[in-house]
Amino acid sequence: METAAAPGLKRRRPRLVAWLVVTAAVLAGVITTVVIWRSHSPPPPTVLPEASADFINVDAGVLLVVPRTTGVLRLRTGDRVEILLDTEDLQFVVSSDAGVLRSVPKYPCHIALLCGAPGVSTFAFRAEQPGNARLRINFGSGCREGTCPTGTIEKPVVVTAA
Repeated sequence: METAAAPGLKRRRPRLVAWLVVTAAVLAGVITTVVIWRSHSPPPPTVLPEASADFINVDAGVLLVVPRTTGVLRLRTGDRVEILLDTEDLQFVVSSDAGVLRSVPKYPCHIALLCGAPGVSTFAFRAEQPGNARLRINFGSGCREGTCPTGTIEKPVVVTAA
């Protein structure tokens, strides 16, 4: 003997089946995503190596320095030095003691690759008398990651008699 199903149950059965199929698919997707996410190891963080030295070169008697460390810069009285930085907003280089290391107008540069290239700012100084000073170098802001240092460093300068 067959029992007749209630009329409302027949109409709800296809909806119930569709709802169960959609719910099962969503649940399978969530479980798969969680399993993949948990089993995937994150890539190691990219850390730029610390610079081991400043870049230093001489151009027509002017010491050209691309600062990358807080290492001591040694000069003799009368020496001329030019600090080269990638051009960025808010950058500056100042001497802590103008009597020892005085800011001067830029020197003529003959190495275009270093100080004549677009995008390079220069800050010139002359060693006036023996003593100690510090160059406060602010690298500015807006530098593309990994292309230049950011923040501020204090670079010690020792000036000895010529």
